[in-house]
Amino acid sequence: MPVLIRGPTRLSGRDAFLVLLGAFSMHIFSLLSAPFGDSGKNDIVVSTHFNSTWHVDVGEHPQDVLDRDKGKAKEKEESHPNKEVDLIFDSPKHELPQLLDVPSSSPGFTPKVIPPVEPVRLDIRTVTDLPHTTVEHHAPGWTLFRDIYMSNGTLFVLGPESARSSLPDRFYVTSTGLKAENNEENIRARLPTEREFDFINEQDAKRKWGARDDIEKNRVWTVEGSTILFNDPGDQFINHYYHFVAESLFGAWAFWSSAHASKVNSLDEVPPPDRFILSHSQPFGWRDGPGFNSYFLRAAFPSMTVETQLDWEDRITHTRQPIDNDAEGQYGRAYHFPTLMLMDRSASFKGAICGSRNQRIAAESVEYMKSKGLLAPYGWEYDMPEGVYSADRLKEEKIVYGGKRGWWEYVRKRVVEFAGGNADEGIKVDKVEVKKEEVVKDEAKDAGLRGANILQAQAQARKAKAAGSTAVTTSAENAPVVITYISRQGGRRRLIHEDHKKLVEALDELVERKNKEEGQKRKWEMNVVQAERMSRDEQVRTMSRTTVLLGVHGNGLSHLLLLPPSPLATVIEMFFPQGFAHDYEYTSRALGIRHFAVWNDTAHTWPDVPRVNYPEGFQGTEIPADGASIAKLIEDRIEGRLP
Repeated sequence: MPVLIRGPTRLSGRDAFLVLLGAFSMHIFSLLSAPFGDSGKNDIVVSTHFNSTWHVDVGEHPQDVLDRDKGKAKEKEESHPNKEVDLIFDSPKHELPQLLDVPSSSPGFTPKVIPPVEPVRLDIRTVTDLPHTTVEHHAPGWTLFRDIYMSNGTLFVLGPESARSSLPDRFYVTSTGLKAENNEENIRARLPTEREFDFINEQDAKRKWGARDDIEKNRVWTVEGSTILFNDPGDQFINHYYHFVAESLFGAWAFWSSAHASKVNSLDEVPPPDRFILSHSQPFGWRDGPGFNSYFLRAAFPSMTVETQLDWEDRITHTRQPIDNDAEGQYGRAYHFPTLMLMDRSASFKGAICGSRNQRIAAESVEYMKSKGLLAPYGWEYDMPEGVYSADRLKEEKIVYGGKRGWWEYVRKRVVEFAGGNADEGIKVDKVEVKKEEVVKDEAKDAGLRGANILQAQAQARKAKAAGSTAVTTSAENAPVVITYISRQGGRRRLIHEDHKKLVEALDELVERKNKEEGQKRKWEMNVVQAERMSRDEQVRTMSRTTVLLGVHGNGLSHLLLLPPSPLATVIEMFFPQGFAHDYEYTSRALGIRHFAVWNDTAHTWPDVPRVNYPEGFQGTEIPADGASIAKLIEDRIEGRLP
């Protein structure tokens, strides 16, 4: 048997020398190869090509408004049981420095794609000077930061003392995140202080978090990747499908994707955020009853993590400065966020668009990015700002914007495919032509309209013709027309039963007649659905091929987010007469979808939309709807007789 283990032996001088030589060689090799190994988890990306855009003319201060109008807070009504309450602040436009060299009007409108600067990787724990904060984009309630810090629950903007005065007013950035109530005490309680958002100069940051004689490294830890921080109250809005998906997520993606517009060649290349932090929501607090909040989020962003109030409180607790009698011995901690987008509902309501015009927080995000020319258009939008998106640009058959088309398609496509649908179905679009509007028939001869009532949209078309202007119409060939009526007859807000039956009959008759018309190249289809009787996948697949979506004002119309992009895409929202809310009107318009608000046999469309109103009967079970008028509206819209 061979000897496998020997007892201790005496090393010769030669053997000892060889052992030492081998150890020394391995040490030298490890030093040389170290830079090519794992650089550690505390590395950060510091971008050096962003300019600060903190300069904001905030005008009248919200605190002054409170003091001036004490006790006169205006309540914001919502169509569901929650009510959103805030003051209306007549805030000025937020003029920010232009970040890109974007022409104000160009037929092709192909912005110069700026190649990304090669990032410099630093270890935040060992740097001598902590990276300064930059604000890449800011609108009321929507702010994109680079290199921002959080300690003990306070978001800190770090920079030289000279930058303090150029910091955006915190009232347009954040709030305390409390639930909104209709009283002055609550309104004051939601106004932010330095406890929520503050500036810190280099010296104070180094004193609080920097290395010292007895501590070799900075007491700052990087939260790797990108973060979207939602500061909404957890039990008031974000547990509602419309508010979470069609407002918060909708506005967040408009802001996020547009901020990356110059850095990618395709919308598919926009880097998704790594995490959502819902700082005031419990783990189940952000989920809605039908389950579409988590469905959308997990389908569109499968790799993104979600942190809730407990996680955020962990971060607050672990960066809380200990209390002792030795002030100089207090060592603070901070988390560093390389990229963080902050969204705050109360701050959005301080903006002129949301607070004074439409009460839609996403509007501040979308309209800001439109004003910068960064929102990737579909090409048939009807409310784009003049001088930024030219008429020549919007009439092109294909919109060239760095290879992108339609800013929401990134999300819609992923959700539809997750449901097993074809994201390209229904997208086939005929060439958009600009031509003189055909003569509109005399309103007294318009079939299906009662008495002297006439669609507001038809009046607009006649005015356009009289002025010698042009109107965008589409040919009625090839693309199928799918009408989907969301019935709420089992819900608390619904049509008069007989009107519901007549509406279905009128739509069925329309579809049957159109399919029999000689020379009709389009296939027409009619669906009557009750969402509560369908699976989420079935709902998504149905909406993903819908051309015309109609229903009583309600949560189901949030599905308009799934309609295939088309200049014919239409939403018809039925209200109790004299009632109106901007919820689905603005969301439709932001996607280039034509929205009609219908009062029985009369329709309204942008720019002549009614004022917001919740009359008695708004939430009731006796909402009237003239089926013949609505069927005529759909036919005229598809055939190009209406905008």
